[in-house]
Amino acid sequence: MNDAIYTCPMCGTPAVDHSALVGGAAQCRICTWTGVREELVAIPFTNYADSEQVVIAIRKDVRLAVRTASDQLVKLLVRWGFVSASNRNGQLIIEDKTAALRYINAIANGIFKSIVEEREKIEVERVRGS
Repeated sequence: MNDAIYTCPMCGTPAVDHSALVGGAAQCRICTWTGVREELVAIPFTNYADSEQVVIAIRKDVRLAVRTASDQLVKLLVRWGFVSASNRNGQLIIEDKTAALRYINAIANGIFKSIVEEREKIEVERVRGS
């Protein structure tokens, strides 16, 4: 199944809300445009089957980036008392690995959420000239 990213015909942002129904309402969250779904500019996906796969791919990339930095992140969590650890023969031993993994997952989720939220703020500034 091929899907598309829908963008506002007035300002070009992908920050639009629209009905999945033909003739359904659509509106831009950035500018004042409102209309119907068919007026949106559709950009077809070529690498992914649908928008859910795009989100999954981005989240996977964020998790990979966090995993790459996980040693430093765990040290930060230990330093500030979020995760308990001991030092045995010069090696840091995490006492609650489940808690450490939960924090690492929360960091990855927070990064993903921040990227999405910041993208929308950037679109608002681009369109409104702020």
